[in-house]
Amino acid sequence: MSDKKNIHEGHRNRMLSRLKKNGGEHFETHEILEMLLYNSCKRCDTNPVAHNLMDEFGSLTGVLTASAEELTEVQGVGEATANLIITVGEVLKRSLQESVTVGECLRLSEDAKNYCASIFHAERSEHMRMIFLDSKYNFVSQEIICRGSIEQVKPDMSELIEKVIRRHCPIVMLTHNHPSGSEIPSSEDKKLTRYIYNLLFGADIYLADHIIVGKYGTLSMRENDLLPDLWNDMVKSKLDKEDSIEEQEDSIEEQEDSE
Repeated sequence: MSDKKNIHEGHRNRMLSRLKKNGGEHFETHEILEMLLYNSCKRCDTNPVAHNLMDEFGSLTGVLTASAEELTEVQGVGEATANLIITVGEVLKRSLQESVTVGECLRLSEDAKNYCASIFHAERSEHMRMIFLDSKYNFVSQEIICRGSIEQVKPDMSELIEKVIRRHCPIVMLTHNHPSGSEIPSSEDKKLTRYIYNLLFGADIYLADHIIVGKYGTLSMRENDLLPDLWNDMVKSKLDKEDSIEEQEDSIEEQEDSE
């Protein structure tokens, strides 16, 4: 038993030394997972367990988004290992959600799509989020509005309006995911977008886009002109004019401060 323990300890020390010295680039994915499992499996060889997890879930993301029940069905995975993996999975989700910082501009569709793709990257269930922006399209915050498919679960509209008004954000974006399907919006997606757009418009809040993150791609409804009467040139020119006025006001204030 003592010899076996020493063998594992020596292997672990060598692996961790390589990681600290050279980073993780030269490791296979299962080896990174193997090292993570050192924290829950103090003595056993974690290499076979890492292989079992990768074989079962197909990818590191699959492992980190698996449920406790799914994890403990894998040979070699006990409660402590499942708890560790779930915690790391939640850390990953939080890290991805912070890929855009407060004050960062999301006016360009490509930037907004990249951010939405990142916050849904490790999600296995469908849900809708709202991204709150200031008058210059700078990021303020984001929040889950509802969980479940749009066909089954619709957001509470009064709560939605209250959240937006409470943050004093004149511009918002909707985003939701199709974790196992196409990013192409359904008829229900379009109907809900139109309804929310008109509801917010009545409260002087502009819905700038609805971005859908599918299994293999991300789509901006505004960029693809799917609801042209909502995001037409007249609305765009009104927003651009408002932005121009604000920029002029900011410039005047800066001049006055410097004098």
